[in-house]
Amino acid sequence: MLIIDRNGIAIHSLIKPAIAPTIERGEMKEIHGIIVHQTGGSTAQSSIDSYKNPSANGAHFLIEKDGTIYQNRFPLQTNMAHWQNKSALFTGKAMHTS
Repeated sequence: MLIIDRNGIAIHSLIKPAIAPTIERGEMKEIHGIIVHQTGGSTAQSSIDSYKNPSANGAHFLIEKDGTIYQNRFPLQTNMAHWQNKSALFTGKAMHTS
């Protein structure tokens, strides 16, 4: 089970926040799927460092070779006002907000 806090950060012992505001692009109304791809960097940190470039594109999450997961973007949108006074719970099939 994955919990998303009011700030849009995934709360889980295996996930480390590494939010990179430069890769945010705008609101996403809904999620249609998950895309998994390999980055050109040799480590997750090298990809995170590349996200400091204002023209960079990036992933919501990166998985390091040792299994460490880094959250680099907020889910669904860049403006976290939508998340104020709400929390979200991902169960694997749907997202529930409260």
